[in-house]
Amino acid sequence: MVADLSLLTLGAAGSTITWASSKEEIVLPNGFVNRPAYPATAVEVILTASITMGAELVEKAFTVTVIPTAATDADLLREAEIALSEESIRNANLNLDQVNSDLVLPVLGLHGCSIAWSSSKGEVVSASGLVSKPDYRTGTTQVVLTATLRKGSEEIQKFFTVSVI
Repeated sequence: MVADLSLLTLGAAGSTITWASSKEEIVLPNGFVNRPAYPATAVEVILTASITMGAELVEKAFTVTVIPTAATDADLLREAEIALSEESIRNANLNLDQVNSDLVLPVLGLHGCSIAWSSSKGEVVSASGLVSKPDYRTGTTQVVLTATLRKGSEEIQKFFTVSVI
C-alpha cells in the first residue's frame, strides 16, 4: 500500500463501522497512511473493523502491507559516499598514508552516482589517480583528493588525505 485508505464508517442496513490499527504510527484509524521512510522495510498493519448494528458487534481483521517511500537522490548519494572508501581507491597501496603507486579513482559510484575528482597537488597525484613520486629529498608529500559525488541535483564532497612517499 502506498496511499491513504478510504475506510467506510457506515455499513449495510444502517450499521456503523469503527476502525482500529495495530500500528497507528503507520496507519491511523481514519485510513491516513504514514509510509516508513527509505531504507525501512515494508510494514504489516492489522486494521480491525468493528461493525455495530443495534446491540450486535462483529469484528473483522484485515492485514495491509505498507511500502516504504522511495529513495531520494540524497539517500542514494549518502550510500554512495559511504561506499567510496580508502579501501576502494588505494589500489595496490597498503593504505593512503604510504602511497607509492597509482590510485584507482572511479568516475561512477554506487547507484550510478557520478564522481569528479580534484587534487590539491595534481603534479603529485593527478585527478585520474596517477602518482608521480616526489624527489626523495622532499620526503613525504601530503595531497588532498576531493571526490565530488552527484546524483540528480544533489551533490556531496568527500575528502581523502594521501601521503605519497
